[in-house]
Amino acid sequence: SPNGVQAIIETGINVGNEIPQFTTFTITKAPVWVVLDPVVATLSVNVSSPIFTTSNRSRLDATTKNQSPKYAISDATYTAILYDADDNAIGVSKTSFATIEPSEERTLIFTWPESFMVPVVRSEIVARFNPFTQTAR
Repeated sequence: SPNGVQAIIETGINVGNEIPQFTTFTITKAPVWVVLDPVVATLSVNVSSPIFTTSNRSRLDATTKNQSPKYAISDATYTAILYDADDNAIGVSKTSFATIEPSEERTLIFTWPESFMVPVVRSEIVARFNPFTQTAR
């Protein structure tokens, strides 16, 4: 949704021995606005039942469901964000599906290679897909 939370994840950025504190984004071109078919504009996926576990590795499991009985969702990306007690993001992971069929439910699995140095107190999962590429079944 245009007014919803959007997660941007870019992995493998070499910052040397520094610990990143913040980042900024600059929009370099004027956006081109397009009117979306009202039916497609209402497409959504539901994310529920997140469960965070930790042992040697940290893992977050959840369930997603395509809420549409008619449209398949293609190229859906899910970003999991883990937060500490001060509400700082301390871990980010992503997963994606090529297609989620109408009314289909899928399991989301996010992993991290190690446990975290501070306790994870909450998680957030942000779903993203391009509404302009969806097709009716």
